[in-house]
Amino acid sequence: MKERGKIFGKINVLDFIVILIIIFAIAAGLYYFVNKNSQGGEKTTVYFTVEVEGLTKGFSEIIKPEGSVKDSVKGYYLGVVDSVEPRESVLLELDQYKNEFVESTVDDEETVRIIVRSDNGFETDSKITAEGVEIKVGKEMHIEGKGYVVTGYVVALEAVKKGGE
Repeated sequence: MKERGKIFGKINVLDFIVILIIIFAIAAGLYYFVNKNSQGGEKTTVYFTVEVEGLTKGFSEIIKPEGSVKDSVKGYYLGVVDSVEPRESVLLELDQYKNEFVESTVDDEETVRIIVRSDNGFETDSKITAEGVEIKVGKEMHIEGKGYVVTGYVVALEAVKKGGE
């Protein structure tokens, strides 16, 4: 004998609806997280350059090419170091007697440009992402690799379309 208001004689109709809503929510969440990077854009390799100023001379030797890089604040993976470009730190000062700016080098400091490569990038008409993180020129980046944490600014950005995709 079937009880009234039950499906298959065992599950209440209200319980069945709640179970369906939970299954739908889980499926939608999984779909979102699996496809969070595919926002209709084109899959690209993203190269972005982070310039860090005021580092102790020789600091650039700690940063190894092909070492992984992540956001040191939020922990997001960003890619790998493609190359490291150290150069002298330059200070721009106003010469008040000549009323012009004069460049001078800082002896014990260097400026380092870290080029990061993300093979999991996407480019749309409005933005470029690397590993799901939006990258913009001028954005402050807190990056961390093996043995170092630095803060700098994105000074260059390039998205290279992948061949055959």
